[in-house]
Amino acid sequence: MKLKPVVASLVLLGLMTPAFAKSNILSQQAVIDQNSALTPLCTDGWFNRIQVGGLANIIGIAGDRDPAGMFKDTSNSSDLYLNNLNLLVNAKLSSWSKFSFNLAYLGSPTPWQHVAGMDTHLNRNIKHSVVADEAYVQISDLTKSPFYFVVGKKYIPFGDYKNPYFPVQIMSPTQMLAQTNAVTAIAGLTSDFGLYANVSAFRGETAPEGSTTGNIRNFTAKLGYYENLDEFNIPNAHINANLGYIHNLWDSQFFSPNAEPQYVWGSSNLKAGHPAVGYNIDPVGGASAHFDLAYKAFSMSANWVGSIKKMVSSIDNSKFWGADVGADYAFKTLDRDSHLGATFQWSGHGSWFTATNPDWSFIVPKWRLVGEYTVNIFKNTDLGLTVAHGKSYDFTPGTSRNTTVGLVRLGVQL
Repeated sequence: MKLKPVVASLVLLGLMTPAFAKSNILSQQAVIDQNSALTPLCTDGWFNRIQVGGLANIIGIAGDRDPAGMFKDTSNSSDLYLNNLNLLVNAKLSSWSKFSFNLAYLGSPTPWQHVAGMDTHLNRNIKHSVVADEAYVQISDLTKSPFYFVVGKKYIPFGDYKNPYFPVQIMSPTQMLAQTNAVTAIAGLTSDFGLYANVSAFRGETAPEGSTTGNIRNFTAKLGYYENLDEFNIPNAHINANLGYIHNLWDSQFFSPNAEPQYVWGSSNLKAGHPAVGYNIDPVGGASAHFDLAYKAFSMSANWVGSIKKMVSSIDNSKFWGADVGADYAFKTLDRDSHLGATFQWSGHGSWFTATNPDWSFIVPKWRLVGEYTVNIFKNTDLGLTVAHGKSYDFTPGTSRNTTVGLVRLGVQL
């Protein structure tokens, strides 16, 4: 088809675009965009609706064993690594909903270094993982309703910890037991008179013995009370306490088949090989308790997490539990915000690790004392110094080990 001379002249001069030309361009773009994940909201004031931030933690560590901070029976060692780097995005979808996304690079050396022979270890191994660690939608408007709903990939609301990227060399057994990440649905409430509660459901990585199907079979519940004491003329003060329950502790990140050790529970004993789709082990329920308070520059906290029945049905002394008690004092160092803290961690009924998977024996402390000093050296940049001393469970009767480790952390908020 030919254009009339006048129309053709206008098009060449750029003074007119025929309607069919626009239609053709849109059609061609539609072909290019076939099966693509596009949304017209990309041009709908996105700059005013999206907040972007980030986190980074660089770790320097030295200790009297190798790897530093573990209970390996070898000489001293040191390391320097990027523990985590996170891109954090919050997008306001409406007055009732927001989307949160956490893209994480995880670069810490794996603590799982077991091969035949307890004191033999592999060379340093870093996975260099990049994962969508969190991606969820929250539906709530707390100015109008105390109820909220969350669905997506998230850390499960069981136990109580502030940093899921805490270095494993000094991580408390309570966090090891509680920290769980999964695609989940959470329903909860929070109120202006202090009461809060939530329940969640998720599939998890494990299935009961003999099961040949995958189902949503893990859930949690939490009930707590948080009171800000400003209304009682006590500035910077609060109390917080909660109790929690999880149907299956075996889905925690520490025990999950997604953890690094290539030894998982089979129907009767440990077997080698990383399963492609979960693994079979009967669920073991867990409970948690948390309390913390703050008064002006002082704060303290206490945690307990444990199984409510034997982790291994054939071993009597396997109701594993962990606890920690800590205190922190805030002050100024050369006009810089600083914190000085101490935490005592301990656990019980952990001797069964040696008989089942020695890897866990090299990581979980029977007790550990941790001292920390943190100072804000620049805006959004903290320097933390940590010294920890711990004792292991017996590898054979009367053969426990001690380890001392020093850790330097450079933390940046982007």
